[in-house]
Amino acid sequence: MSNFLMKSKDMYFSDRERFGTFKDVFDAIEEVSFTKNYFDANLFNIEEILSILEMQELVESGRLKRGFVHYILDVIKHYTPPVRDPENSWGKLARASLFRRQSPARVRLLRRKSVGTTV
Repeated sequence: MSNFLMKSKDMYFSDRERFGTFKDVFDAIEEVSFTKNYFDANLFNIEEILSILEMQELVESGRLKRGFVHYILDVIKHYTPPVRDPENSWGKLARASLFRRQSPARVRLLRRKSVGTTV
């Protein structure tokens, strides 16, 4: 995801108290920015950042691993929409069709109910 870093910075600046741990991550990214002097790296791309940090971790103690895991999880949770309630979707029909032997008439009835039509 090429805009992961920018989205996480938006989160950080919108609520510094809640996402205060992001500061350590941003500082670590800034520390590895010297790599751009040696090879072409897109430091806005989370995959490239993680690759550089993984190389650095092999050399150093790995002090930021937990912070980066929380950082990635927080950003993903923030931008992932909630999962719909399966009772209000095709989930009921899928469970009935896949896990229990139903007559074709029963399956049609469940399908009609799940899309809001009447018999």
